[in-house]
Amino acid sequence: MSELAGAEGLGSELLEEPAGVAETALPAAEGMYHAATGDWAGAAGSALDMSASALETTAALATGGLSELAGAGWDNAAEGTGLPTAHDALHDVLDAGTQAGGNAIGAGLESLVGDEAAHQSAVAFDDGDVIGGLGDMAAGAAGTVGQAVEEAASDVEQDAADLWNQATQ
Repeated sequence: MSELAGAEGLGSELLEEPAGVAETALPAAEGMYHAATGDWAGAAGSALDMSASALETTAALATGGLSELAGAGWDNAAEGTGLPTAHDALHDVLDAGTQAGGNAIGAGLESLVGDEAAHQSAVAFDDGDVIGGLGDMAAGAAGTVGQAVEEAASDVEQDAADLWNQATQ
């Protein structure tokens, strides 16, 4: 929170909007740089920083500055206690949520494409072969779906045979 918000109180968030946009744009630019240089962990961290800044700016505008005052109160209470700042706490919550969501999506995709194809695609992605990695994933998913269709057809065939046998006895 800037000194301006603390000095002028409620309503000053409109004067800070350009600063909030800049605070959001800087991590976005950092994230693009990290991604362009292959630093995916850095890109993810910058994306989280960008998201936290965007949420803080939006909350300040939506609440007329009350969220900034609450954040300042949190920061004052946290100072000297070892608790994170309001911004860092928001960042940690976003990080935990995106990590959990990413893990769930990753596990689902790995189940869909199969262990071998997931490994092949990861190697391809690491080597910078995005098209090859997507192809490995598609082939693995096609194999998983094909196997499921075969199993379903076999089950239907067996069920039909069982019904036929029951009807003709």
